[in-house]
Amino acid sequence: MSLTPNKKQPDIRATRQNGKEPTHTSQLPASKRRRGESPAEATQHTEEYETDFINNVRDARKFLESKLLLVPDGVTPTPNVMSAALFQISAMPGLSGLAMRAIRSAAYLMEEIEEEAIATATREAVTDQMTYMTEEMKDITEYLKEAITNEVGNQIKEIQNATKTAIEKIQTTIQEHTTTQAQNTTGQSYSQALRKPGPTQQQAAKDPTDPRILAREGIKARQFLLDFPPTSKAHDTSTTEIKDTLQKAITKLGGNKDQHLIRTLERLPNKGLLLEYLTDEGAKWMKTADNASDLIREMGNLGAGGKWKNRTFNVIAHYVPITFDPDNQDHIDKILDMNAIDRNHLIRARYAKPIERRNPYQRFAHLILTLQNADTANKLINQGMAIFGKQVDIRKCKKEPLRCLKCHGYNHIARDCINTHDTCGTCGSRAHRTRDCDNTESHQCVPCGGAGHPSWSRNCPTFLRKCDDYDRNHPENALPFFPSNDAWTWEPSVPEPTTRHSPELRQPPERPQQRATEQSQTRSLKQTTITFGLAPAQTKTKPPPRQQKKNDKNAEPDDDMEVDTDTTPKKPTSSKATTPRQQTSSPASSDIYA
Repeated sequence: MSLTPNKKQPDIRATRQNGKEPTHTSQLPASKRRRGESPAEATQHTEEYETDFINNVRDARKFLESKLLLVPDGVTPTPNVMSAALFQISAMPGLSGLAMRAIRSAAYLMEEIEEEAIATATREAVTDQMTYMTEEMKDITEYLKEAITNEVGNQIKEIQNATKTAIEKIQTTIQEHTTTQAQNTTGQSYSQALRKPGPTQQQAAKDPTDPRILAREGIKARQFLLDFPPTSKAHDTSTTEIKDTLQKAITKLGGNKDQHLIRTLERLPNKGLLLEYLTDEGAKWMKTADNASDLIREMGNLGAGGKWKNRTFNVIAHYVPITFDPDNQDHIDKILDMNAIDRNHLIRARYAKPIERRNPYQRFAHLILTLQNADTANKLINQGMAIFGKQVDIRKCKKEPLRCLKCHGYNHIARDCINTHDTCGTCGSRAHRTRDCDNTESHQCVPCGGAGHPSWSRNCPTFLRKCDDYDRNHPENALPFFPSNDAWTWEPSVPEPTTRHSPELRQPPERPQQRATEQSQTRSLKQTTITFGLAPAQTKTKPPPRQQKKNDKNAEPDDDMEVDTDTTPKKPTSSKATTPRQQTSSPASSDIYA
């Protein structure tokens, strides 16, 4: 029978004896009853239990299992099992309300102990598992880090070894071609070598491994230029004595006499000394650490003020906005940062045409950049440059034969000219120079003797022949790039870009009726010029005359584009040849060092 804790249960001891309602006597304790009255049945049971004590765990389990308070038999007495047993005990008959509430309270606490034990066990299990997983992840991370580091290190070593092997192969190839060329030239006389025709520009371009190119590039790699101030004693000293002094200084600095031997020492027209080592090992020693500066110091008073100069590479940028000022360092810094160029690689920048000779409406001009790194120059030729928001094309400056501005002969300059009179390059007169000529209508070429073009015309047959002769004698001049350790810089030509547009589609013939309709619709139309946004001088019908000095009107035309009053680009003037040289040329006498 279920008992409610809050409801007072009646005492049923009297009813179990006689089946009647409990009386006052039956409700009295046994000590206060009269003699002869038997105790209640519940009292008898209590006394019976009091004589059977529970003194150990075995007796306790046996008792609870016998009363079906601990089921099934042999179950582990967990807090949850004991809580269920207490709930059953609280429902036993004969318990007072206080005892029943106490037992049920203990049962609930046992349930809480069970839940707390489960939560604690779960928390400990999860913590142990997380700790184990964390340690495992740390071990895996350390293993992966070590494995990746080792793999990356191995890959870097392989790349370094492959690069070193490729460079050694290139250097070996250059050395083999140089040796082969030297062996071939020793088997014939100078007269036979001079009579033997060299390859043309087209032939040299088809064979990028021309032994002459390889030999010249090998020599350039072993050359160094030493420049002295005007007051240096080296200018008054013979090259033989300077060479002996340098050789002794090299030996004193620890150089090898056999491998670090100076092959030639030549004095240039600008009084600089061009030094060439016999082997590539000597050039490597020269480029190592501070050997070059130490060599000048060991020369003593003879080397006072001397400086080593690097070889330069000239490229030309086509159609650069004239807002760029090469004399403004901020402008230089901007284009260097925009094109990721090392500041030490750019020596100088200048416009190909003097600013005072520009057209008043000119917006673009050609810019010549002088670099001291071949890889940077090849990068610009290959990728172009971004100058003040405009992508410009870069080409290698090809060297051309020298032309004297005094007599207009080739292979010397006016400073070294032996003629006593001046010759005009425009009209051919011997009474004045080109800049003083007033006869702009009459053209007479001095080199070829032909009429119809001036001496500075790039269509002159003599000029074109001289250029071909120069390219024949210098096949590296025909290469679009400056030869370096990269194989693609030895290519004889740059591939043409692929066209993305489809072939031109032929339109069907027009019908007479359609053509008549179109003519009637356009007959009333008239072409005009919109003056919005133009300068005041551009709105006139006739463009203003060019304002030039007298000594500039007969100057040689340049390669820059001129803009007319309608802001439409014109083609280059007819006096400039349409040959590729007009955009990428430079005098052959320009210094190769800076």
